[in-house]
Amino acid sequence: MSFEESPSLEQYRNGLPENIPDPSRRLRIFRKILLALLFVALGMLLVRLWQIGSLAGTGSVTGITLDPQGNPLRAEISVAGAAVFATADENGHFVLSGVPAGVRSLVIGYRAVGREISVQVAAGQTVDIGEFRFSPSDFQTAWGQPR
Repeated sequence: MSFEESPSLEQYRNGLPENIPDPSRRLRIFRKILLALLFVALGMLLVRLWQIGSLAGTGSVTGITLDPQGNPLRAEISVAGAAVFATADENGHFVLSGVPAGVRSLVIGYRAVGREISVQVAAGQTVDIGEFRFSPSDFQTAWGQPR
C-alpha cells in the first residue's frame, strides 16, 4: 500500500472502523482473474489443436494423378498447412500417410501447374480420391500454350 492510499488518523478518531480494508483482497481478485484467463487460453489452445488435427488423429489419402489426355503424371501432392507430402509413382498412384483428420486441402502440383482440392479425412481411415485429372486450361495458363 502506498503512502497516499494509507488511512488518515481522522478515520480512527472514534476508534477502529468496523470494516477494516483487507490488503490481500486485491491480490485475491487479481489471482482469480489470472486463473480465469489461464483457463480461457488453455481452452482456446485445445480447440486449435483439435482443429489442426493434433488431437483428432490421422488418416491416409490415396489417388491417381493424370494429365489432360489421361496419361499418368508423377505429380507432387501435399497437405496445405501440414508437413505431409508425397510424389506419385510412374503410374500416377500416390499415398499420403499421416494426414491430420478433418477437412483438408490437398495441393496437387506438376511442374508449374498446381490445383487444390478439399478432402474429408477420418482418423484411422484411408480416403481414395480416385483419379485427379489436370485440365488442358491448367497447362495453357502455366505455359501460355497447350502442352
